[in-house]
Amino acid sequence: MRTAIISIVIGLIAAMTIIAVVLIGGANTREQTLENDMSDALKNVLVEVLSGEIDDEEEMKGAIIGNIVETIGDENSSLNVKILELDIEKGLACVQVTKTYEPSANDQSGNKESTVSCTRCVIVNRTNEEASETLYTVDFYASPKSVNSTIKYQSVTVEEGTCIPTSLLSGVADFAGVESVSWKCSDGNVYTTEELSELEVDKNLTFTLVQ
Repeated sequence: MRTAIISIVIGLIAAMTIIAVVLIGGANTREQTLENDMSDALKNVLVEVLSGEIDDEEEMKGAIIGNIVETIGDENSSLNVKILELDIEKGLACVQVTKTYEPSANDQSGNKESTVSCTRCVIVNRTNEEASETLYTVDFYASPKSVNSTIKYQSVTVEEGTCIPTSLLSGVADFAGVESVSWKCSDGNVYTTEELSELEVDKNLTFTLVQ
């Protein structure tokens, strides 16, 4: 009898573990999908800015929201689009999207609605007379202070040859609880913030905060 009870308890724990893994996996998949879709939506707007089709902030704002809704929106979810920063003269736009998924009518699991959030920035080299439509993604990873895990801190989509405004990374020291900031790049080099501000992007890059 005791052996049977232990077996049942172990089975329940295993089932709960599997459910937790599935839920976490689903959340991670949705977050990755949102990140990819946002990048695509913002790249579309960036190409329009580079080609001269968009030349004022209100038009750029409308294009960003329109592209995001068209690319990411669907009948089973709702979107909250927040423009964090928009400066067409500097060629900078930062956008935060929160997507809320509602359980389907056929879902009998009792799952409640879930949300994922993503922040993306695009940068255009407005001073470049021969604007390039080659675009690259630059991701920055850091570990929040007192947390033993690394998360994506910032992500930007930039035109080829554009330098990254380090103002996008101004809060990372407080976020990570570090006094000095340096970044290990996927190219094998380590950059200070000052060096990073002079780096012209010519490929997709990943930076990890040295902690």
